[in-house]
Amino acid sequence: MFSSLLKKASTCPNFDINATAMLMPVGWGMVWLARLTAISNRSLLHLASFSGSTLLVKAVEEYNINCTLPKDGWSPVHYAAWSGSTSVLSYIISQYNLNANDTNTDGHTPLVYSCWSGSINSVKYLINNHESDPNITDNDGMTCLHHSCHNGHIDITQYLIEVQHCDINKTDNEGRTLVHHAAWSGNFDLVQYLITEQGLSPTAVNKNGLTALHYASWSLNLSLVKELITTYQLDPHQADSNGKLPIHYAAESGDILLLELYVKDYKCSLSLTDKDRRNIFHYSSFKGHFHFIKHVTSHHSHSISLLHSIDKKGCMPLLYALQNGHTQLVKFLIEDMKCETKDKDPCVLL
Repeated sequence: MFSSLLKKASTCPNFDINATAMLMPVGWGMVWLARLTAISNRSLLHLASFSGSTLLVKAVEEYNINCTLPKDGWSPVHYAAWSGSTSVLSYIISQYNLNANDTNTDGHTPLVYSCWSGSINSVKYLINNHESDPNITDNDGMTCLHHSCHNGHIDITQYLIEVQHCDINKTDNEGRTLVHHAAWSGNFDLVQYLITEQGLSPTAVNKNGLTALHYASWSLNLSLVKELITTYQLDPHQADSNGKLPIHYAAESGDILLLELYVKDYKCSLSLTDKDRRNIFHYSSFKGHFHFIKHVTSHHSHSISLLHSIDKKGCMPLLYALQNGHTQLVKFLIEDMKCETKDKDPCVLL
């Protein structure tokens, strides 16, 4: 059907098969938002490669589509690798005679995107068939092993460590270890594997003072947070270099259960601020976590006064919600919580 549509479209006088797509995703999940944003200004071949469908790639093949790399260096191979489809990846490389190891402006090779996709078959294909190097570092100092852990793929991580013998002790430019990336992903088994089987430290701190617990507090995995605190003795009261606590990261993620765990089990205070005097409501308002804030104000009424506190720049949580267009939250803060802002408030001008 797609092929027939292309044939009909090609007869139109203004039809350009090499035109690029501008996609405007609205209301989609964060993963798809990131993917579709990356695809903006791509040709049909880029889009077809990302679909993971060999049939779709073949459907556009007869139209002589330009395979020239865009300014940011993304080739159809990068997208085929990201799709996780080994068949599309193999077809794109051979049929269009494309380099399997080109880097884009982020320093990412197609192998990095195979690690993102979770397809161990495409990872093995690129390494074994095209001698892709899993040890190349990107602009952030991350190797394929960091990317695999960051995306929570334990099978790819095990393959890179046990078969490819990738360096498990290498940190990225921010000083993040494999455990930090795995904790961010929320994959409990992956974190356990790195600590118990590979002997990596659960208490390592990056250049900004973040531990695995700070990253896990973003991940929405309550069991992982408990494990890091109870088994590996990470401190729920330890701040990063900016004074940001694990409970602030929980507020930023909007995780109600995790917040209650920190408050009830570990006696973390809701009123604590970072060095910029931002509290849990500043972080949750920035992200628009309406239900999180409503829960806190309902179950911890003593914290309501924090909604009227200002940070170092003079901004209340309401201003964070306003600036980021969180309409439902703004309405709740103004009408129910009686938060007010003034025209002279410095944050209005940010």
